[in-house]
Amino acid sequence: MAQSLVIDGSQLKRLMKLVRSISSKKAMTVLQLQKRLNASRRTIFRDLNAVEKMGISVDLGAKGYTVKASAAACKKLLTEHQVKVLNKFLGACLK
Repeated sequence: MAQSLVIDGSQLKRLMKLVRSISSKKAMTVLQLQKRLNASRRTIFRDLNAVEKMGISVDLGAKGYTVKASAAACKKLLTEHQVKVLNKFLGACLK
């Protein structure tokens, strides 16, 4: 039986920001991700695990975390406009 992943709005926003952060060409360390996402070390590891459960392959290299090249195509699933609309919607829902 497949496990389902339950994500609330604030976690979804953080996961989207996490994936965008590690999808850039520059790798990011856990400390850099903590600062960027304003989250604890444990939350970063939990979020990295959730991202992998969603099918986005994450690689840990000598300089930090990045999205594996084969998973880079996932970025194209949402356009920049769709991401902005989704962020606006989630922001309104969380107020």
